[in-house]
Amino acid sequence: MTTGISWDERRATAVKLYADSNYAAAADCIWEGGEIPFRSGDVAFCVKVLSRGRKEDAMRVLRESMKRSSGIAEESLALASAFYQEGMPLLAARFYGAALSVDSMYFENQFEKESLWLDDFKVLLGAWEESDQRPMPGPETPIENFLGKAKTFMEYTQRITEVAPSVVKASSEDISVAPSEDEAAVAPKFNFPK
Repeated sequence: MTTGISWDERRATAVKLYADSNYAAAADCIWEGGEIPFRSGDVAFCVKVLSRGRKEDAMRVLRESMKRSSGIAEESLALASAFYQEGMPLLAARFYGAALSVDSMYFENQFEKESLWLDDFKVLLGAWEESDQRPMPGPETPIENFLGKAKTFMEYTQRITEVAPSVVKASSEDISVAPSEDEAAVAPKFNFPK
């Protein structure tokens, strides 16, 4: 379909098709046209377009982006910013978290404030509920359904008490800080210059 056309032309065409809600054609234009440059803005744009028309391919681009940016804080932060600008805050949070895991100096107050606002006002949850996507499990769903049975503190520490040696109590008379006469006699003598 679009083989042989430059990336810039493919991107411009995809922008027009996407704006006209022709998501499948926009995704085909991106995916079937050849190589996609690995630049943060282009990656985020591709994922946005492909997520509407070719979800599996969007996930391939995400997986490759994660591989390429793994352990590189600057790259992860650039992708986070690009995804945020494309209106994909959850993906932005994923790459922002990856950048922070490499180096905490990339903590960004503005991003954190906006993330708190999204959570606090349930913006994403509300948008999800209004969409045609299948419903997310509600807050009344027990956490055990996702993570299994939670262990209590006693269950976590039970093995410690089984393995730990018993503690012997000593009186203050048993503890002596000063060496005995015998210990002082065999203690090494150091000859320091004066």
